[in-house]
Amino acid sequence: LYFEGGHQLFVQDCIFNAGFNGIFALNGASVTVEDCVFENNEHGNSIVAFQSPVTITNTLFYSNTYSDRTAIWAFGGETLSLTNNCFIENDGLISNGIAVIESGTTLKTSANNYAVSNIAGSSGNGNTGSFCNGVLFNETLACVEFDATECALDGIMVPPHTAAPVTPAPTLSPNASPGKVPTMSPTKDPTASPSQGSTTALTQSPTGAPVVTPSDNGSGGASSPSSPSQPSPPTSSPIDNGSGGA
Repeated sequence: LYFEGGHQLFVQDCIFNAGFNGIFALNGASVTVEDCVFENNEHGNSIVAFQSPVTITNTLFYSNTYSDRTAIWAFGGETLSLTNNCFIENDGLISNGIAVIESGTTLKTSANNYAVSNIAGSSGNGNTGSFCNGVLFNETLACVEFDATECALDGIMVPPHTAAPVTPAPTLSPNASPGKVPTMSPTKDPTASPSQGSTTALTQSPTGAPVVTPSDNGSGGASSPSSPSQPSPPTSSPIDNGSGGA
């Protein structure tokens, strides 16, 4: 599609498949793309805008080969707005960016866009740096990364792909408390009675208190009380028979 001048192009519910280039908007033509799919295209850009405002919403860019170009190229002034779009497994991207703006064009909106498994081309002026998974400002090489962690298109089937890994944010300060607090009490309460496996038995006295009996050890200590003494037999007196005794 090619438009220029003061025309307004509104494209909705469309599929660009296995083609060469997609949309050209030049010299003030306004472009709005909604609910569309660009897939399996080769050798060109999906959307090129020169001095033309571009708004793209809820659109899928999947498995395109751009032959050292880019999915979206906006330059020469005006604005670019991207909302809720998905860029999956595109190849040959120039300048190490999915969308490239330059020469006075400004990024008006970039919200809830998702990108994964996109590959830079073999040539171009940006391949010396790291890949920008978002919008690249070509003059300064500043990158505005896309912010979505999953593709959330409305009414468009998302092709199967390997999702981008989600890295949890590090904690600001270490946790001072241990992960598990040890218990101070034993895990099992002790019992007064011995365990079943013990071979020693405790004997309890019948009265509940032990009886202490002193023993005779032959050392002159306390001895057991002696048996009572038997009475002495009576002493017989001599019989006075009147024979001149006492």
